[in-house]
Amino acid sequence: MDNIIWKVYNNLTVIDFSHVGNNRCTYWKCLCVCWNECIAKWSSLKRNTKQSCWCVNVHRTHWMKWTKIYTTYRNIKARCDNNQNPDYKNYWWRWIKCERISFESFYQDMFPIYQEWLTIDRINNDWKYCKENCRRSTRKEQANNRRKSTPRKKKPKKKKKRNYWFYAIYN
Repeated sequence: MDNIIWKVYNNLTVIDFSHVGNNRCTYWKCLCVCWNECIAKWSSLKRNTKQSCWCVNVHRTHWMKWTKIYTTYRNIKARCDNNQNPDYKNYWWRWIKCERISFESFYQDMFPIYQEWLTIDRINNDWKYCKENCRRSTRKEQANNRRKSTPRKKKPKKKKKRNYWFYAIYN
């Protein structure tokens, strides 16, 4: 095995050999960017599945992750920014974006009008998600606040071809 001491993998710097596990995997003592020491499996370091001791994962997730207001924010961001979202096509071509980049700013704007049983609704459906254009409304109010659909043109009916031989025989 190569000497990996003092090599950096993501946020971890390998500082010493730790031990060999039961399944012959080698474990290494690492120093994280937050100055905590942790033990990491060599295969996790090599495949970049071990990012840090724990500090990166703590900062990636939000403490309000499981609340309804955070889920609402995440869904708004997905509809406006994520091209893998099925509803993205309804937002990008009308240039509808979420003005708030972080959840904290969204929370500061929306919490004074927040109630658990209400939904976030845009007053003007062709404008972005921002404090001036958002309100809390019931499902019925939100269902009535839709953009007008364009009527489809009906295709002209095709005339049936008449079988003239039928008229010639029986008339």
